[in-house]
Amino acid sequence: MAADKPVIILIHGAFYQPVHYRDVVDKLRERGLTVEVPVLPTTGTNPDLTYADDVDVINETLQPFLDDGREVIMVAHSSGTLPASHCIEGESVAERAECGLKGGIQHYINICGLAYPRRGKNFLGRECETPLQEFHYVEVRP
Repeated sequence: MAADKPVIILIHGAFYQPVHYRDVVDKLRERGLTVEVPVLPTTGTNPDLTYADDVDVINETLQPFLDDGREVIMVAHSSGTLPASHCIEGESVAERAECGLKGGIQHYINICGLAYPRRGKNFLGRECETPLQEFHYVEVRP
């Protein structure tokens, strides 16, 4: 994969798994792009997991590319936009350049996701914690 091309990180929503992006991933990789689709743990069956666990997984996927000075396009869908939005703050190309760092988030694309009216507020515009919807496990069948 060409280091001069941006890395694409796709973040799935609650009712999806990486397998659902297979056709898109294959077409992007055919064009020489590096594509990652991390599995968000909240889409499993463990009720003790939260979006913070998803943030950790996304950061584990994102950070090595940023450490290598790569530019990233992050595309998040539905409930995946919640943890993804926590991973991009302070990591834009411009913000990293101000710190003397290369690479960063080139673009963030939010598809059918949650919108936050102001920094520090939840998606209802309140400061209190808002319970998230329950997540469901999607079985992958061959």
